[in-house]
Amino acid sequence: MKTSIHVTLFALFFLLSFGVQSQWQVTSPDGKIRATVQLNGSGEPTYTVDYIENTTTNIVLLSKLGLNRNDCDFRNGLIFSSLSTAIINETYTMVTGKQLSLQNQANEIALSFSKCGVTFNIIFRAYNDGIAFRYQFPQNSGATYYVFEENSSVKVSTTGKAWMQENLESVPVNELLFTEVNINAASLTAGGWCFPALLNPNNFWVMITEADLNKDYYASHLTSSNGEFKFEKPALSDGTSYTNNAYFSTPMKSPWRVAIIGNNVKSIVESSLVSHLSSPSVISNTSWIKPAMSAWSWWSGWDSSQYPHKMRPHVDLASDYGYPYFTVDSNWDLINEAEFTTFRQYAQNKNVKLWLYYNSAGPHNGIGYFHPRDKIHTHALRQVEFQKLVDWGVVGIKVDFFQSDKQELIKLYLDILQDAADYGLMVNFHGSTVPKGWQRTYPNLMTMEGLRGNEYMLISYGEDVPSHKVNLAFTRNVIGSMDFTPAVVSYDYHGDALPHLSTTSHQLALVSLFESGIVYLCDYHTKYRALPTMVQTILSKMPTAWDETKFIEGTPNDYVVLARRKGNDWYISGINGKNTSRSININPVFAAQGSYTKQTIADGATQSDLSLSELTYQTGNVIPVNMTAYGGFTVILKEKCLNLKNITQNFNSNIITPFVAKEITSTSILMPSAKISFSGTKSVLLNQGFQIQNGAVFKAEIGGCQ
Repeated sequence: MKTSIHVTLFALFFLLSFGVQSQWQVTSPDGKIRATVQLNGSGEPTYTVDYIENTTTNIVLLSKLGLNRNDCDFRNGLIFSSLSTAIINETYTMVTGKQLSLQNQANEIALSFSKCGVTFNIIFRAYNDGIAFRYQFPQNSGATYYVFEENSSVKVSTTGKAWMQENLESVPVNELLFTEVNINAASLTAGGWCFPALLNPNNFWVMITEADLNKDYYASHLTSSNGEFKFEKPALSDGTSYTNNAYFSTPMKSPWRVAIIGNNVKSIVESSLVSHLSSPSVISNTSWIKPAMSAWSWWSGWDSSQYPHKMRPHVDLASDYGYPYFTVDSNWDLINEAEFTTFRQYAQNKNVKLWLYYNSAGPHNGIGYFHPRDKIHTHALRQVEFQKLVDWGVVGIKVDFFQSDKQELIKLYLDILQDAADYGLMVNFHGSTVPKGWQRTYPNLMTMEGLRGNEYMLISYGEDVPSHKVNLAFTRNVIGSMDFTPAVVSYDYHGDALPHLSTTSHQLALVSLFESGIVYLCDYHTKYRALPTMVQTILSKMPTAWDETKFIEGTPNDYVVLARRKGNDWYISGINGKNTSRSININPVFAAQGSYTKQTIADGATQSDLSLSELTYQTGNVIPVNMTAYGGFTVILKEKCLNLKNITQNFNSNIITPFVAKEITSTSILMPSAKISFSGTKSVLLNQGFQIQNGAVFKAEIGGCQ
């Protein structure tokens, strides 16, 4: 990781004093987003956010700041002390996600206030795709404090739509539908709203969420009234008997309150702001963390994880498809010890590594049927259990039923991640809160549920489910990996009708449309083996961590098309949330010029039929696609003969980079540690200025590209 954080004073920002009111501003690196923080005559902090492009548009209206601590109310009566500023400019790499190599660029102001003899800081960052703020108590007092109420809000115009999920106060598992409401009617739910909330005020786009949540705070949700969305603590009835106040010793930093902002929805979908705002990785060696596909038997038989003979065919599927993982779900501890040992050996002989399920409880939930439970809720228990898993060769754990957003459970999430990392275990949080940026801090976190996924197909299904899946691409999956368990290609379940509305092609599209570090094939193993050979081959080679993600087109509630890149290959997928067909034309201008093998999975004549093709595609041509009612598609462009010209960068790291091209023009300087392979059909042209320094390895081949 390369990091550059420069601290200056009053270099990019300014302080205005107008009698009793003070005002400070911070602007994004591209100058388009500007946050203005104010302190009025009563010492109450507020802020606004403008979008500046030809004209200035007030996107976030006057909104509140501050919090009420048990010993002092920091919502008013603040006295300004000092200002510091910083330029954030760092590059970092993720192990999984929608884009692995990222650059974090922002401008920051830290405003220091005093009250009750206490220093209270408000930190604002402006990004090209949004703003964020957090609170800080920097003094080390040794005492314990409580936050009774937070004042933070994001207020927008009431003219427009919102796509949100209702919050359940008693069990906030984030498993209801994302539905469309009017912003001015968004106060009509008693429990408020879950993160993230997608808003479309006055034709702009705003997504509200939180990031970098640590052990000093609870997971918040939103309440709303007249376009003002307020960050709220968990309800008293939330899941457990723990306090619903935040409690901490200083120094302390609250989670970031985040507003992703853009003049089009593409800015929202492609944003990595939650990751940018989160703490860097605490795991120095991540080579053991490997995103991939996994086989899974639970959906096809809820009791299958209790019976090795029911799981073995899914292990066979994983082995035949080249998947490294099979996930054993709940109640595996009911299997006879000797029989379970034999099963583990069976998977090992198939070169398939196991993930095992755990109920997160302890005392915080009473769910007894799904187990093992009472095994990992304390550090001492985890040490014993995780060592056993390491001895067994298990590589990951799926942890379920957190049942609460209170701070004690946030501590449990983070403690599990840290202990799992210490034992070389990957993690999937199920029955969980939504992502908070933890995948950057703990790269062993591969995915989280925190949504209504395909398992609900067996519980309830309605006409709003296809549009809900469209909305997930615009909401929940924006902020982090999403364990949806895609690809239900069945229309029956143990002989009974399974009346889901989506087509087979729609379900297959979800495998690449939705991002998750570990992706579970949901359906019967026999259903996948009955698919056409081309489809099985595509499923067997599907990536789950992406070099780049592009929003192509779509609107919430309606349809969505995304493109994800792995290497030089592109996976373009879309789904239709409506009961009417839709035809679109895709122009993949994002792909490197040249020719590709184009594989297409599209809707056929009936709901279960597929239309398949494999052709040569030349860039510059439009790709027409038709989606039937509740349909979908997948188009894969696999590099065949790319025309990569003008390779002019300095190669100064220890990398092996193959370039396959018709023609290459290079003025590169190969530094001593570089290892470069150029392969061209017609020519490899090395211009004046090309250098190979001592120690570098350079290889050029002519031919091999058709």
